[in-house]
Amino acid sequence: MAPCAENEAAAGEESRVTVTAGAPLTVECRLRPEQRAEWRRDGATPPPDLRAAPEAAAGSGLAARLQAPAARDHHAGLYTCSRERDHRVRVVVLPGTGPGAGRACFWLLAVTLRHSAVTPSARPLSESAAPVSVSPSASEAVPAAPAGPVSPAAAGASDLAELLYDVRGNLSLHCSLPNENSLAYVWTKNGTALEQVWEMTGRYVLEKGGAELRLARALEDDFGNYTCGVAGRSETQGWAVRGRPHLKVPANTNVVEGQRLKLVCKVIGKPYRPVSWWYSNSSDDEGNFTEVTAALGARAVVGSGEGGAPGAVLTVEAAARSPHRYLFLITVISEDAAAAAIATPSNNLMTTKNGTALEQVWEMTGRYVLEKGGAELRLARALEDDFGNYTCGVAGRSETQGWAVRGRPHLKVPANTNVVEGQRLKLVCKVIGKPYRPVSWWYSNSSDDEGNFTEVTAALGARAVVGSGEGGAPGAVLTVEAAARSDAGRYRCSAPDATLPATTTLRVKDMYAALWPFLGICAEVFVLCAIILVYEKRRTKPELDDSDTDNHDQKKS
Repeated sequence: MAPCAENEAAAGEESRVTVTAGAPLTVECRLRPEQRAEWRRDGATPPPDLRAAPEAAAGSGLAARLQAPAARDHHAGLYTCSRERDHRVRVVVLPGTGPGAGRACFWLLAVTLRHSAVTPSARPLSESAAPVSVSPSASEAVPAAPAGPVSPAAAGASDLAELLYDVRGNLSLHCSLPNENSLAYVWTKNGTALEQVWEMTGRYVLEKGGAELRLARALEDDFGNYTCGVAGRSETQGWAVRGRPHLKVPANTNVVEGQRLKLVCKVIGKPYRPVSWWYSNSSDDEGNFTEVTAALGARAVVGSGEGGAPGAVLTVEAAARSPHRYLFLITVISEDAAAAAIATPSNNLMTTKNGTALEQVWEMTGRYVLEKGGAELRLARALEDDFGNYTCGVAGRSETQGWAVRGRPHLKVPANTNVVEGQRLKLVCKVIGKPYRPVSWWYSNSSDDEGNFTEVTAALGARAVVGSGEGGAPGAVLTVEAAARSDAGRYRCSAPDATLPATTTLRVKDMYAALWPFLGICAEVFVLCAIILVYEKRRTKPELDDSDTDNHDQKKS
């Protein structure tokens, strides 16, 4: 039989060689110029009948080769040619007898010549089987009738276990079919070989010898029926991968009485499930909902939405005023997917801030937008002075709707504070977010961030005085007239609704701390003078003795 070999790169890390038993075998592995070939097969020494060929140049590196005149079953495995294992080569040896083996190998080779293998991630799933056969004249998998006993789940796609994944989630499928001879795995999606699904090209990874399919950040079009099988065998394993439905509608919808009302429920997650609409005239989120066609009658028309999502569009040709103020519409696809909208009949609306008409608040002039017929107020990049009490109402009516808009407080103090013992200590907690909340101070003498903090007046007594800070923030300033060494520790300021408290570490220095370096310098000078004095005294005495000896010699002569 002629050799049937396959070499396909997989993300520059792993390639595969598929060869028929008895055909010549060549295993080629890439090396960097500074690397030396050290062959291993499955972590052990390669079979002795594989001979190393001389290294040859390949692009910017080298190519190391192992060759055998005839491939055998014991040649199958994962080969590496360097200690770093930069490049791995998986060798698959197909049976060399029988026409079925030749057809399977031909199919694999055809796929390899037309498509390069790709490598791309996800979560293990439950499994079920579905039979697939391989056509010897085309490079795609097609459903086949069971040849002998198969598992109950192998009857067809309708019997596949349905697996739910989120859009942009990671998908992982593991093929658990027996594969003692390390044959090639064959993957399909909706009956088409995975290599031929162009929208998945370069986005998936086949790992563990092809037994595991991983796909990172799955898209809507990635969901479908997946099967895996072993080359030359009829049994397969399959999954019905479905997108978990997510729904989205505008939180508020306005329409003028008599005009056409159109509500669109955006559905994410294929295949699309049927959407149903429900109505309630109660302002309570848990109010009793009625099927919308039963509540609104023939005026409510439900149709398909974008992409063909059944029932995703609700249309009412002429909207009527409701005796209640709110019209809640909720769509339910499954127990874990729901969305809600509020539709309010529109009229002339008036908006105020702190009791003043919005157009008369000069600091907001030109900074806000009224949309949807004046029913929606939008303000980009809100400032501290923008917070307050807002109300809206309909001209000519007494009822209004109000909001107390508050700025979330953010607190800030220096990370470290130093003070000299006996001097005045002043800690200021800067508060951002009006109206200012009352600030409280806490003290801990522990260096642990989660140490037990005590209210500062209870810890320091009457020496600790808390006052208002800049802009009138109550309690934002902590003052201690004469700091003591025992006051050192961690001080924390906090406020209601604040994201996080702010903490500073206080260090109290000794009042004589600046004196010690001066005394040290004086001591050094004193010691140095003493050394010089002693040295000078010892040096002058020998000189005097030498002069007396010279005078005595002169007298004798």
